[in-house]
Parts: sequence; structure tokens; C-alpha cells
Amino acid sequence: MLYLETIYFYMALVGTIFFVIKFALSLFGHDGDLSELDAMDPDNLDFKFLSLQTLSIFSASLGWMGLLLFKQTQFGVYISFALALVFGFVCAFFEIWIFTKVKGLSQINTLDLANAIGKVGKVYLTIPAYGEGEIQVSFQGSMKNLKAVSSSGEKIPAFTEIKVSSVRDGILVVERL
Repeated sequence: MLYLETIYFYMALVGTIFFVIKFALSLFGHDGDLSELDAMDPDNLDFKFLSLQTLSIFSASLGWMGLLLFKQTQFGVYISFALALVFGFVCAFFEIWIFTKVKGLSQINTLDLANAIGKVGKVYLTIPAYGEGEIQVSFQGSMKNLKAVSSSGEKIPAFTEIKVSSVRDGILVVERL
């Protein structure tokens, strides 16, 4: 059974070394790609589902978990291998999920001020009479601070509830509730 420990150890070591190298290179801004080692590029994303990074995480987690289970538990060879294999897949899928979510954060969402019409918010910075202030209003899935003017030309103090009535020259026009 010494050969199984050796296989687990080298899988863990090689996977960990590749992961650390790839992580360190990406940390220092290396954007080069080993395109012949990366595959399955859905929708032309920068992150590939079957990449050197995913394979290294799978190998490292399978190796370390296999070594731990084989040496520290009374599980047999097959059960420890099966559990380590499942753990390797879970780690690889978790890494894919994390990178997919991080990639989604960089998507550009265009702000359409017309979507704010009819929304209720609060004055953040006092809107002076016939001047600009700032409001907080939630639309398009997040809370935003935007410039606003009063529809009636009256002063609206901070923390007053308002409703967006229209948009004029990229500035929201609001009325007091």
C-alpha cells in the first residue's frame, strides 16, 4: 500500500505546485495563457471550465484528502479513494463557481435613469430651491446615489422621502411625498 501513499503524495504535490505558480503569476499581473492546456471555452469567457488551474485544484485536493483518509482513518483503499475523488470534484466545482461569480461582477451594467421614474427614495444631500442635491434611490437591483432637482423648485431637506417623477438632462426630477 506504500505505492498508493506515494501516488496521493505526488498528486497533491504537483497539484499544489501548479496552483501556487498559476495563482502567483495571476497575482503579479501575468495574463498569459496556456491555450493548448485550456479547453471548453463557453461563451468566450476568459475563465475556462477545464483549465490548468481547475485540474491543479482537483489534483491537489484529491491527493491531500486521499493521503489524509488513507493514513488517518480505517477506511479501505476503495472507500478512501472514492471519498477523495468526490472531494476533488467538489473543490473543482467550487473553484469554477467562485470564478464564474467573480467574472459576473465585472459585467458592465448600463444605468438607465428612466427606470428610476416612479421609485421612492430619500434625499441624501439637501436639494436647494432651484438647485441640485443628491438622493438615494433603489432601482436596477441596487441602491444608488444620484443628482436630483425638485419638481416644484422648493427646498427639500435631507432624509425627506421623495418620489422620482421624471428625468431632465441626466438629472432626476423628484417630488416630496
